[in-house]
Amino acid sequence: MLERAKQGATFLLNSPNGADGTWDALPAEFQQEINDKELSVYVIDADRVAGDAGMGKRINTVMQTCFFAISDIMPKDEAIGHIKGAIEKTYGEKGRKIVEMNFNAVDSALDHLEQMPVPKVASSIIRLPPPVPDNAPDFVKKVTGMMRAGKGDLRCP
Repeated sequence: MLERAKQGATFLLNSPNGADGTWDALPAEFQQEINDKELSVYVIDADRVAGDAGMGKRINTVMQTCFFAISDIMPKDEAIGHIKGAIEKTYGEKGRKIVEMNFNAVDSALDHLEQMPVPKVASSIIRLPPPVPDNAPDFVKKVTGMMRAGKGDLRCP
């Protein structure tokens, strides 16, 4: 999840644990990589925010809002204006209620976005399990294991 993050990057994570509880919920390997790369980490419970706004499990508006709020691609207020304009354009024909639900998700996302404190030490007792068991056949390790690890586009060793 973090292997492409550059030194000093900003990382956005959807987590139900809030800024104070997310660190302890992360595997030690993720904690170490966050520390090694000196990442700034922001946390949002996008599932809760979307659900509370009446959008069910559709978190795209929440995550998009958070991304633009922390990315410095453009001023936050300008980005939020563009997001709300796109919501009007995309959902306006579906009715005012749908537009307002999305607007509420945007506003609530900003209210619930938190920067996570990052301790200097990886302290988790949680470890990442291997993608496939050690006793798996060679093909499963080299091919299926790579796909399960999210590295299916890389060459097999």
